[in-house]
Amino acid sequence: MGRRLGLLVLTVLLGLGTTACSVRMGDLTVASPRLVNLDSIDLDTLPTNRRVEGEDKVWVILFIPLGLPRLDEAIENALDRGGGDVMTDISIHREAWWFFIGKSGFKVVGDVVDTRQRSGIQS
Repeated sequence: MGRRLGLLVLTVLLGLGTTACSVRMGDLTVASPRLVNLDSIDLDTLPTNRRVEGEDKVWVILFIPLGLPRLDEAIENALDRGGGDVMTDISIHREAWWFFIGKSGFKVVGDVVDTRQRSGIQS
């Protein structure tokens, strides 16, 4: 009986320790935390990396976050990964997992466009 109880407790703890939550917060058509001039630019004709992900997450210890996740940092992370300066067709997700410790933050997924290609500017 003691062994079964120990196995049950272990199973419950493992189940709780591997729980996570992901909620779709919304969608954006175009976004960038950088200064970008979109006058006379056709985003559909520029180099695009599809389905690029970016995230900004913070550690959570005993339900206390060690910082604040920022949406603009998640977008900036995706822009760095995709090599561009504007994101289009973006979906925003709020993600978290924890037991006694965990992580919480934002994840963005979208297309990254490099408008600097058209203007000849490289950073």
